[in-house]
Amino acid sequence: MGRSLVLALLVLASDLPGAAAPAQPLDADPLVGSWLNLRGDALTGTGAVCDFFPNQAWNGDCMSLYGVGSPTTWERLGDRRYFFGTTGHKCWVDAAFSDGGEALALTLYCGTYRPTWMGNVEPPAPLTRSANLVRFRYR
Repeated sequence: MGRSLVLALLVLASDLPGAAAPAQPLDADPLVGSWLNLRGDALTGTGAVCDFFPNQAWNGDCMSLYGVGSPTTWERLGDRRYFFGTTGHKCWVDAAFSDGGEALALTLYCGTYRPTWMGNVEPPAPLTRSANLVRFRYR
C-alpha cells in the first residue's frame, strides 16, 4: 500500500505548479504574446489587451478579475492547462487554442476549486471567469 500511495503522490505532484517538467523555452509557449478581447464587458471594455510575458508575468487587462485579485504570474501545467496566480486567489485555467494559434478561449477557476483530474475533494468555488481572445499584433 505504501508504494501505491507514493506512486499516486508522484503522479499528482507532476501536474502541480513548480513541479519538475521537461525544460522548454517559455517564448515557445503559445500563450506568450498579446491577446485582444473583442467582446469585453462592463469592467474591461471592448478591445482590452492581455499580455503574457516569457518571464511568466501577465497583466490580466483583457478580462474582469473583480473578486479574484490582481494578476501576478502564470505557469503552463500541460497541454491546455495553465495555472494563473493573482493576489487574491490561485486559478486553474483551461485554454483552448484554435485558428492556428490565433484564437484562444480561457476559462479560469479560482479560489478553492480543484480540477477534476486532481479529484473533487472540495466543491468548486463560484469564482469562474472566461474570455474569448484573438492574438493581437502590434504594427
